[in-house]
Amino acid sequence: MFSDFVFEHLRRPVRFLVEARRVLETGGSLFFRTPSRYHDVAIIARITPLGFHRAVANPVRGLGRARRKQDPTFYRRNDRSRIERGAREAGFREVELRFRESLPAYLSFHAIPFLAGVAWERVVNRFGALSPLRANILGRLVK
Repeated sequence: MFSDFVFEHLRRPVRFLVEARRVLETGGSLFFRTPSRYHDVAIIARITPLGFHRAVANPVRGLGRARRKQDPTFYRRNDRSRIERGAREAGFREVELRFRESLPAYLSFHAIPFLAGVAWERVVNRFGALSPLRANILGRLVK
């Protein structure tokens, strides 16, 4: 089972995890990708209203591709401790997490912020202590 950028939109994430575990076979895995709540994009998303995202973020993201509907975000299971706690509450027996920063495509509107973002990507991917600040959490939960 695969969940791609869903966790941040869940009002009741443990309920989702319980249901995902229920439908998996014993030994089955839920793979997921979700943004880290400590990444700058997630922080900005949490402090700005949904109307702002719909008015501003979609046109910027939508350059060269179809516009997507912007859904509310809650970031209730978007860091190591919250994911691990939720997985235990849901009954998963194994949790594997990796944190990755990616190229800052969202800064491609100008060379200076993009190059600063690339430098940041190189720094946070190099030092393990900075892993919570990386953009994405890749995970595997095993039933």
